[in-house]
Amino acid sequence: MPALRALEDAVLDNGALSLMEAWDKRIAESRARSENSAMVNYFYGFHGIAFDIIGVLGFGSSFNITKSGDWTLIHTLRKMSNLVGIKSISPALARLKWLFRDMYSALDYMRNLAHNAQQQRRKEYESSDRKPHDDILQRLIEAHDPSTGEKISSTCMVGEILLLLVAGTDTSSNTLSYTLMRLLHCPNILKRLQQEIRQEFPDISTPIRFGEAREKLPYLTAVLLESMRIDSAVAGYLPRIVPDEGTVLLNKYQIPGSTEILLSLAACHHNKDVWEHAECFDPERFMGEQGELRARDVLVFGYGVRMCLGKNLAWMELYTVMANILRKYNIELPPDATYGPHRLSSNPDAFGEPEHIPIKVLITSTPVDPKRNCRILISEATEL
Repeated sequence: MPALRALEDAVLDNGALSLMEAWDKRIAESRARSENSAMVNYFYGFHGIAFDIIGVLGFGSSFNITKSGDWTLIHTLRKMSNLVGIKSISPALARLKWLFRDMYSALDYMRNLAHNAQQQRRKEYESSDRKPHDDILQRLIEAHDPSTGEKISSTCMVGEILLLLVAGTDTSSNTLSYTLMRLLHCPNILKRLQQEIRQEFPDISTPIRFGEAREKLPYLTAVLLESMRIDSAVAGYLPRIVPDEGTVLLNKYQIPGSTEILLSLAACHHNKDVWEHAECFDPERFMGEQGELRARDVLVFGYGVRMCLGKNLAWMELYTVMANILRKYNIELPPDATYGPHRLSSNPDAFGEPEHIPIKVLITSTPVDPKRNCRILISEATEL
């Protein structure tokens, strides 16, 4: 991963450090009002930095969502993603454009954004001697078939850009949101994790980097794995087409060629034959040697040749954001929080755990009513 490490400064600057700068401003404003803590929304905070990071790495410049506080692009992409999910589930229903007028408007907006991005980049370097950007958009523009020399068409380019925006933002930001939600609902786990981070990295003036976090924070690794298991960011069905010659599943099921098979990661991650107390948030299951082996059963990034291309970038975001914010801030739910340790689940398989924020799923999953349910109170930790 040497090439990925070279991108870490951009991930830190536009991720954890940018978010902490925004949150520090909110704390300063609260202090000016003689308040002990500041109210922030972690869902929108995590989505903002995810967009800003993919803006820098994918298009050469940040979207500046975190600094501006303008969430319009986030809401628009969410509407477009919902439409894609509806099309995949019920293509006939999705043809009723009048029923999903707002979503189709969002799709048109995002297509225009992607089209304009590539057109602007092409014009920029056709009329300039400047060295091209070293980002994903430039790689797509320069890509060609080695056999024919054919380049990616403009239409395909738009599709690739939109895929990059969805895959590079929704997944990591929702995983961060679910992780913090689970920690806030399980105070003992949050306390243990913060103790680990603050003991290993007491110097608040130096940001915690990816490699050292992964090496020195085993409990953070366990928390992230358990969060991805129990709340899969990609919880919808992932279709796969059987090759023409067909295949055999589990040594007994003959599947004809061209059959579409749908895989549910959420179902895999809640399979009671694989996971003891599958409905419980228990990072301990990923500690020690057995935990390292069990981590292979977390399929959130896929497996084999179809494994997520952004896996290492996602891990970098998850480690650096969680480690840095949990070291710097004391975090708690507001008194009027609907969900938290005070509200226990009625699910007998949850063994008395708190009821967590409901999620809605099309392709990716997202918490219900994040504007209200993802509010937290933060204050700077005075003792590390």
